[in-house]
This record gives sequence, structure tokens and C-alpha cells, in this order.
Amino acid sequence: MIYLSFWGSILAGVAIGWSVNLYNFMDGIDGLAALEAIFVFGVGGYLIWHAGGYAFAMLAWVLVVLILGFLVWNFPPAKIFMGDIGSAFLGCLVVIFALIGEIQYKVPGLLWLMLYGVFVFDATLTLLKRMVSGKKWYLAHRTHAYQRLQDCNWSHARILAHIFVVNVILAALTLYAYIYQEYLLILLCVALVVLSVAYLSVFILVSRNEKN
Repeated sequence: MIYLSFWGSILAGVAIGWSVNLYNFMDGIDGLAALEAIFVFGVGGYLIWHAGGYAFAMLAWVLVVLILGFLVWNFPPAKIFMGDIGSAFLGCLVVIFALIGEIQYKVPGLLWLMLYGVFVFDATLTLLKRMVSGKKWYLAHRTHAYQRLQDCNWSHARILAHIFVVNVILAALTLYAYIYQEYLLILLCVALVVLSVAYLSVFILVSRNEKN
């Protein structure tokens, strides 16, 4: 059983709600939601396995296998799509597995945040930018980083390839931070730098594309 304090339950509810929504926001091109889930549950499953949570790790890896099967048909150009139900389900599961890892197996939640960085960073920063600029943040838009790359005529496959590279870096940082937890905060900062550079690179590219 997972036991949370009152405020812990509130924070968990907020985290689940935001994760469900951000996963839906980021499920906008072929293969992206599936690719992110493979990294998060694949590496996250290893963290839980290493901490002794063999049953939960196996569940994570079974999910990875199922998503790999889905990705075969969802890879660009996609023949089938995840839809809101699928993306919401995965967004919810990310937080649930992170809570299980943190509470029952002492796997720091910050590791999951680092691993989940591509989606959390893009969705959160884009939302904050829209709120600060006074735009109607609750309406549909096309201002996420991956959507701006589409506007630069990048194919879905090309965008996925670059996000794959970022996820490999984040996965490596996460695994290193798990082994050397005394450096967790430093490595989290490194992950933020990687994500910031990737995010800024997108908008530099967009700016140059608009000038041309």
C-alpha cells in the first residue's frame, strides 16, 4: 500500500493532473508519446528493479513491450494513433510509478522528473510563457517546441530523431544520478542545461526561418 499525508495526497493529485494534461499536449506528432513512454518506463523500470521492486519493474517493462508494438504502427507516417485516452493513461501511470518508486523503494522522485524532462520542460515552459504574455493559455495552440519545428518543415521522423538523442542524454544522467545520489542535484542542473539548450536552439532556428 502507498500511504501519503494530506498535503502529500494533494501534491500527488496535482502532479497526476498536470502529467495527464502535459502528456496530452505533447502527443501531437507521430510516435512522440510512445517514444517518451519507452524511455520513461524502460529506465524507470530498471531503477525500481535495482531497488528490489521486481514485480513493479516487470509491469513497467511489459508496458514498454506493448508500446513498442504500438510504435511499429504509430511511427511516422502513423497508421494508428494513441488518442486522448491513451496519452492520459500514460501520463497518469508515470506519476503512479514515480510515487511507488519514491515511497516503497526509495527511488528519488527527482530521477523520474529528470527522465521525464522532455515532456515536462516543453509543456511547462510553453504554458508559463503563454500565461506571462497574456495569451489564453487554456486554448489550443501550436507553440510547443516540437510544433515550432514542424513549422520549419521538419518531418515527424526528424523531430523524433532529435528528441531521441535528448532522451538518451537524460537517461544516462538519470542512471548516473541513481548510482551516485550525492550528485543528484548537480546532475539535475545538468539535465536542465541540456533541456534549455535544446529548447533555445529550436527557437533560434524558428527565428532564422521566419527571417528567411
